[in-house]
Amino acid sequence: MESEHQGGVKVSWTNEGKILLISLSNPRTKNSLDGSFWGNFEDTVLNLAEIEKYDCRAIVLTGEGSCFTSGIDLNFLASMGNHGANNDIDPARQAYRMERKIDSLQRAISVLANVRVPVIAAVHGACIGAGVDLISACDIRC
Repeated sequence: MESEHQGGVKVSWTNEGKILLISLSNPRTKNSLDGSFWGNFEDTVLNLAEIEKYDCRAIVLTGEGSCFTSGIDLNFLASMGNHGANNDIDPARQAYRMERKIDSLQRAISVLANVRVPVIAAVHGACIGAGVDLISACDIRC
């Protein structure tokens, strides 16, 4: 079994069954979805689902520790609201910047619905807020 870790997401691969396991791996914060998650998750899923060496047949998404996820990290969310807040920038431009940021967060969730293989969310314990969005993009939730 191969394993790789980046941005709060751990990826494990086994040739048996050709299943890719993606784990939310920050149990200290109950797998909160922080800035590193949002910055890496979309690329991680796209790259792994398309790599021919894996001959991936399915992806299983799970969380390490006592729960699946506690949702979006509140510190990250607060910093997002302050992103670009500048009195020199008019409100329309501030709103446009916020819209672009929200679109990037949505793409990180939508990537699960758009990969070419079935995605199974193996949920245990709590699944709060953005975690519900995440598992809603999966094909199967159990």
